[in-house]
Amino acid sequence: MKPIISYVIVIALTLFAGWFLFGKKTFNEVSEITNDAAITKIQAIGKLELVQINIKDVLEYTIKRDYLPDSRMLIMVNGEMAGCVDLQKIAEENITETKDTLFIKLPAPEVCYTKINHSKSKVYNASTFSWLDDETQMVESLYKKADAYFSSDSIKTIIVAETKKNAPTILVPLLENISNKKVILRYE
Repeated sequence: MKPIISYVIVIALTLFAGWFLFGKKTFNEVSEITNDAAITKIQAIGKLELVQINIKDVLEYTIKRDYLPDSRMLIMVNGEMAGCVDLQKIAEENITETKDTLFIKLPAPEVCYTKINHSKSKVYNASTFSWLDDETQMVESLYKKADAYFSSDSIKTIIVAETKKNAPTILVPLLENISNKKVILRYE
């Protein structure tokens, strides 16, 4: 009698363990995500984007240690910037015309936006100690450094210069076709 009870207990435990390990996977689980968005603000911009610049920046983060090997992370950050002219700032006094020429004084070019494209950025090399280093903090620190570089004055100067250079290429033919006059652009 005792061997039968022990066999029944072993079989019951085996069935329970089998159901616990493999049986749960047969149940269908349905994930549901709801999204309730509301428009909070609509704003007329009036900025004409004239140039877009893509930059790849390679950054290295190193933690030097005296007694343990150094930790190192290499990341390539892909950034995108755009230069534009705010057409809402053009007043009537900024436009003068003669018989055959139209003079337009444009506002100073500006940076529309700078952003990091996370989907195109990539960590290439990470030699860290999981129990000593916080890789998430290292990556976040590198992204902050790249964002500071993309927002720096040197990059802004490049964007503004490229926007100034590109504005006549885009605007002059358009305005000449509309006005049937020669167009000369100037900046404030």
